[in-house]
Formats: sequence, C-alpha cells, structure tokens
Amino acid sequence: MVGVYGMPGVGKTTLVKKVAEQVKEGRLFDKVVLAVVSQNPDIRRIQGEIADGLGLRLDAETDRGRASQLCGGLKKVTKVLVILDDIWKELKLEDFGIPSGSDHEGCKILMSSRNEYVLSREMGANKYFKLEVLPESEAWDLFEKTVAVTVKNPSVRLVAADVARRCAGLRILLATVARALKNKDLYAWKNALKQLKRFGQDDIDDQVYLGIELSYQNLRGDEIKSLFLLCGQLRSTNIFISDLLKYGVAGARRRGENSTF
Repeated sequence: MVGVYGMPGVGKTTLVKKVAEQVKEGRLFDKVVLAVVSQNPDIRRIQGEIADGLGLRLDAETDRGRASQLCGGLKKVTKVLVILDDIWKELKLEDFGIPSGSDHEGCKILMSSRNEYVLSREMGANKYFKLEVLPESEAWDLFEKTVAVTVKNPSVRLVAADVARRCAGLRILLATVARALKNKDLYAWKNALKQLKRFGQDDIDDQVYLGIELSYQNLRGDEIKSLFLLCGQLRSTNIFISDLLKYGVAGARRRGENSTF
C-alpha cells in the first residue's frame, strides 16, 4: 500500500491517473482499476467503479454480497493495481471487497489523500509521499503553455505573470484560470487579477474555488453553464453522456419546459 498526499489542487488526482496510464502502457499489471472515494464514500458506487474496471458484473442484493463478488473477481487477477483517489478518512477495505496483504499478494493499492495521517495511521500505508506545489518557474511554464499566444501581447504578459503567481503553484488553479482567460482581452486579465487579490496566498481553498468561479463565469452561454453545474452535482470523474441526458430531461420536465428527444 502506497500513498500520496498534499493540499487541495496540488495535482494528486492528475498524478494517480498518470500512474494508471503508465502502468497500462508498460503492462506492469494485468489490470488497473480506479475509484474515487470522496468525503462521503458511497460503497456501492466505489464497488461499481472497481467492477467496471475489471469487466465484472455485481448482481448481489447486499453490500456484503457485492463485496464478496468483487473480492473474488480481484483474486482471479494475478497482478492488479487498485487506485483509491481522494480518501478523507479510514476505509475498511474488506467492507468494499478489496483484498490486501496476505489475502492477495498480487493486489497492490495506491491511495491519495489530503491528510498524511489518514494514509500513515488510518490506512496503514507502507510508504507515502508528499506532493508539493510547483516552483514559480514550472508554474509559469504550465500557465504560459495553456494560454498559448494570448501572453505574446506585452501588456497582457505583465498582468499574466502576476495572475500566475497568485495561483500559488497549484496545478488545478493554474490550469483552470489559464483556460478561463485564454484569448481574453486585457480588461478580463486585470479583472481576474483583482479577484485573485481578494484572498491571501495562504487562503488555498478560497483561491481554488475562485479559480473555478472564474472558469464558470467565462463559459459562453447559459446551456454550457447548466451543463457545468450538472456535472458538478454528479460528483464523479466518470460522467456518461447518457446520465447527463437523463438528468437534463428530468430537470426540464420538473420545470415544465418542453423537451423533445
């Protein structure tokens, strides 16, 4: 069991997804599965995400029955990597159906969390690593690459450099703000900088949410904004168009709007 921890927005999810990609490309494991845990773990959803990664169907009625099916499916795979992203508190892996240790020595577990204590004490990780924010030079490289030709304008470039510094080396904030301001005029850049200055450099959570707010405000049209909010309500990294369609139609009908599909 290995863990990675760090403050919100530092890039933990991006890192574990990249690990999954490289493991698959290098064929280091027979199977790689990823589930998002979140602050309020939904045991059935997490079991479902792992089962989907295995190509396994869980048809038991109870959580315990599904856990038994999932455990059996994982044990059939000689070498499997289970990635549990965004752990907030202790999880009893057996309740989910995830074997560990001597139960299945070919099952390795990679976890991410904001809290070192959760990984080291509550989850009993063998090794855990802190993910730091980007140094200023790397942060600017990422920011400049994302906004592309926009910062070629000298007047914009000066403001952009200040905006990038206000992102405090957080990958999610750098990427979100850069995408929101890409191809925008100088006024938009100055306005964004003014908003970012509302919070101190230590107010990380406020800075991240402000970055998301800037991204939302710069979306074009009410329809895409509604889609953005709907995706946020689903609280998952795996959002299917079919689900968006169902929830969108249901919402329109509740509001009494006409919808034809």
